[in-house]
Amino acid sequence: MVILVDEYDKPLLQAIGNLELQEAYRSILKAFYGVLKSMDGYIRLAFLTGVTKFGKVSVFSDLNNLMDLSMDNRYVEICGITEKEIHAYLDDEVKELADTQMTTYEETCLKLKQRYDGYHFTAKSEGIYNPFSLLNTFAKMEFGDYWFETGDEEFLREVWPMVKKNLEGAAACVDPETGLFSAPSTASTPPRTIPYPSSTKADT
Repeated sequence: MVILVDEYDKPLLQAIGNLELQEAYRSILKAFYGVLKSMDGYIRLAFLTGVTKFGKVSVFSDLNNLMDLSMDNRYVEICGITEKEIHAYLDDEVKELADTQMTTYEETCLKLKQRYDGYHFTAKSEGIYNPFSLLNTFAKMEFGDYWFETGDEEFLREVWPMVKKNLEGAAACVDPETGLFSAPSTASTPPRTIPYPSSTKADT
């Protein structure tokens, strides 16, 4: 059996600020993942995605055999398109886009990089292009804020005051590559890492 879970954290994020509702969601999710753990003999693999990171003590305390790939150099290319892949598989589209926009090939490559090369999952990561925006640009032969237009930032606006308060005094004492991203978060408090994944909503 293969299990795919997209946006595992959506219920928790929607309930931030409502401690009672978030605790109810957390209990349901915790029980669900606990059942998965009990059936691991039948599971070939499981892949979970989310936009932020709630500590294992919050949801996954029973499912304790997960490998977190979020900031792992081995998997930095998993969620986007590299520049090498663009030139290997999409070079004709780049040339067509340059002709349509009446710019040079080099200018078009630079503009693509400036607009869509926005993912950096580790300090050593090369820039990863936003696939949704990149493919829409090639389909329409026009630059646009395609990924940003797929949703709004209402959630980020709502939680930012809480995140900002949580950040006060933290920058000086937390290593951004280790402590910040690996420290467990409580179920009711927006993780300090929310601004990082939320920023990838933008096209740049």
